[in-house]
Amino acid sequence: MKILLPLLGASLLFSSPLVMADVLGVTVGAEWWQANPDARAGDTGFSQPLHFDDDSHSAFYAAFEHPIPLLPNVMLRRQTLSFQGDTRLAGTLQLHDVVYAAQSQVHNGLGLEYTDASFYYELLDNDILSLDLGLSARFLQTDVSITQGATVTRGVSTPMPMLYANAVVGVFGTNSSLFFNGNYGRYDGHQMSDLRAGFAYEWIDLAAFSMSVKLGVQRLDLKLNAEDRMDVDLVADGVFLGLEADF
Repeated sequence: MKILLPLLGASLLFSSPLVMADVLGVTVGAEWWQANPDARAGDTGFSQPLHFDDDSHSAFYAAFEHPIPLLPNVMLRRQTLSFQGDTRLAGTLQLHDVVYAAQSQVHNGLGLEYTDASFYYELLDNDILSLDLGLSARFLQTDVSITQGATVTRGVSTPMPMLYANAVVGVFGTNSSLFFNGNYGRYDGHQMSDLRAGFAYEWIDLAAFSMSVKLGVQRLDLKLNAEDRMDVDLVADGVFLGLEADF
């Protein structure tokens, strides 16, 4: 990852005059994701599998594209996740130096928030295929709580440099398209990916404004290893619905 990021940044920089955005534009969107989580968390060396219920979560984003050579386009994205559940512990769990015995019943919570600033170039932009590639600076905040009488909460935050990609394939003769986008990164022993794929239909198409509805699947995979002496493994996947407006 440490080698790949500089190489991608350099290639995007030198190719940018050929792939810059055609016109100034703004895209905004919102997504609602019904996520099914599978998680493990706790102090490093003392984590245990935890059960969490499915829940819906929101994300908001805005992209700004311009015709200025060399300067990348920018996308900002905010995702929030909050899961709750009850677990009978398979083994001994420790959180914030508090020990919970195996086979005890606990109520557990996991919160995850991240904000991305993605800087990308349009490598292709036509009715058949569009392709964006770039880099993202992500700031990740994770909180884990255990309640057994009293509530113990521990939170960690970490930066996460990531690769960014967005591909859209138009369905010929229709206002529909297939899309794939997401991020992937490895940093300081941690790893994270969040990927989305699905179908979009443009139901408003005016000269200066368009709006699309999106339906797809999303998968998030997070591994934090010994971050401030806490481990978190989370996999969440499920269906999402989105609205996107382009100006």
